[in-house]
Amino acid sequence: MITFSHMGVQAAAAIPVGAGTAIALLLGLALLGNLPEVSSWLPTRLAQGAAMLVAHKAAGVWRPILTTSAASFALVGVALTRINRREP
Repeated sequence: MITFSHMGVQAAAAIPVGAGTAIALLLGLALLGNLPEVSSWLPTRLAQGAAMLVAHKAAGVWRPILTTSAASFALVGVALTRINRREP
């Protein structure tokens, strides 16, 4: 059993919350992938990226790249905001 006595209760509680959030996000992306209107914008479409480039169908790669980039910048911003709010 891992103990976090020097980190406090908040840090120990943050680990399962972070893992649960990641799992919920992945499940949500899988469910959204079933909608044809949204599936071309999801980052999961990038798994086919190399095959699409070889088949000269690279036009379908730009939507998920845009979505992934925007989400990455937004989540880094949220993380930096949360780090700045931490107690000393």
